Amino acid sequence: MSKNNLIIITTTLNEEEEIFLHIDYLNELADKYGIKYVIIDGGSKDKTLQIIESKDILGNIFKSTKCSIYKAWNIGIDYASNNTYICFLGVGDRLSELYIEGL
Repeated sequence: MSKNNLIIITTTLNEEEEIFLHIDYLNELADKYGIKYVIIDGGSKDKTLQIIESKDILGNIFKSTKCSIYKAWNIGIDYASNNTYICFLGVGDRLSELYIEGL
């Protein structure tokens, strides 16, 4: 089932403890539903960037920039098309599959 009209935007800042599992989760959703996702890092000082860069992000978008969470969200929105539902999802958060299937 394809849900190409959903894009998930995640912003990160020093999330080395959780980002590995979060990317795996996003990849599962991308594989199962065909969704897109964007990860915007706000200039992490820990190993978050190295972890993100070492992971396969299934053709989705990763951008690193030194900015606030709000600017990072706006950068993510720039990748959404006009016919897209946007979901802001924090690292470690999960969506109900009922939400995705209801789109």
